[in-house]
Amino acid sequence: MPDGEEAAAEPESGVQPATDPSLIDGRYRIVDHLGVGGMGVVYRADDIWLGRAVAVKLLQPATQHDEEILDDFKKEARVLAQVRHDNVVQVYAFGPHRGSFYLAMEYVAGENLDTIIEAHAARGEPVPRERALSIIRQVAGGLAAIHARQIVHRDVKPGNIVIEAATGRPVLIDFGMARRRAVSDPKLSSIGGTPHYMAPEQATDADGTAVTARSDLYSLACTGFELLTGTPVFEGNDAMAVLSAHLRLPAPRISSRRPELAPLDPVFLRALAKSPNNRQRDCAELVEQLDKAARKIGATVPLSAPAGELASRLRMVIWERDAAFLRQLVRVADATLRASGDVVEIECVSTAEELFEAVGRDAVDVLIIDDESAGGTTECVIAGLRSMAATAEVEVIVLNRDWSADPRRLIPLRACELPKPINQHVLRSVLAKSGARVAQRRSRPPAPPTNDRA
Repeated sequence: MPDGEEAAAEPESGVQPATDPSLIDGRYRIVDHLGVGGMGVVYRADDIWLGRAVAVKLLQPATQHDEEILDDFKKEARVLAQVRHDNVVQVYAFGPHRGSFYLAMEYVAGENLDTIIEAHAARGEPVPRERALSIIRQVAGGLAAIHARQIVHRDVKPGNIVIEAATGRPVLIDFGMARRRAVSDPKLSSIGGTPHYMAPEQATDADGTAVTARSDLYSLACTGFELLTGTPVFEGNDAMAVLSAHLRLPAPRISSRRPELAPLDPVFLRALAKSPNNRQRDCAELVEQLDKAARKIGATVPLSAPAGELASRLRMVIWERDAAFLRQLVRVADATLRASGDVVEIECVSTAEELFEAVGRDAVDVLIIDDESAGGTTECVIAGLRSMAATAEVEVIVLNRDWSADPRRLIPLRACELPKPINQHVLRSVLAKSGARVAQRRSRPPAPPTNDRA
């Protein structure tokens, strides 16, 4: 579309209208079946608004009327929406669909660790040492990010870690609150997790009160053990026998299966301690110990970045009621901000209530408000956001068709105003500058501590 034309007027060639009943929420078209995850069926779908592949989880029809499962499914959406990290799958949208609910997430094209471990075992070799250590460390970073939100994954295992084919990035998936999941052994139906990777306290905890972040550490150590040796900590096909071993038997040393990895023994034995209090405090301490041990075995993988470091993501909220115009805004914003290297997350709202709910759920970097959609409340809304510590520095762009409005009204609120119809070149320029300011603020060194003593 040429610059200067109204964005809403652009024809959408090849795109079905939002009323197409085959689409989920008017934008997601199912392409392929990927598998069954915690409480839902997972599909690959096309997001026709942004022209990208996504993963969509639909609540299983057999369980959609179970209030407890429905609550867990909603909880999964809220959990993922709070976390922004390269090694944790990103949630894009959540909502109702045909009497049930859907969850749209980042689609990670690649293989899970189960498949990779099995492929190496078939060749009679373990996963290369440096690669295995790098994967363990990056997954620990993702876990640190979710633990910082007071979230416990409960089902860390090779099958829930996908290695992105294009980048080698490990991504932690499936936050489905596994204790409600059907398993092969009915004796385990009230327990969350997978027997080969389950912490002792998790195996005996029916109501979830004893499971903490250190339970995830235990599961990560089980995953890392299998990644480095090609075999699980405790082997066997009988789920109850495996659980019994986790509860009662001392964990084997990695060196019993790979003698050259003896320096890693103390790290893994501590992470696999029966009592949570005897394990590392958190992922950061685990990675610190892993770093030291890796140097002793001459590992060349770089392990210097701090655990739990958040990825550089930029979150935008757009308040717009016109669906056609909104699609154009989303396309321009996504393309402009991604060009600067950010991973962009865009949420669309249509009311002030939805806006403040979105802001309260997670930090917002850039906000676009259509003055017509705001219905005369634009200045009050921005003033309210500026009064909140979490949004005091949010970049605000106001779109206004009323050229007679006082152009100085938004200056005290530090908001940029653009006239409608929108010139896309100008919009791209303003968005690029906003993204640059966000990046600059993130690079600021922390303020020095104040000394209250004279």
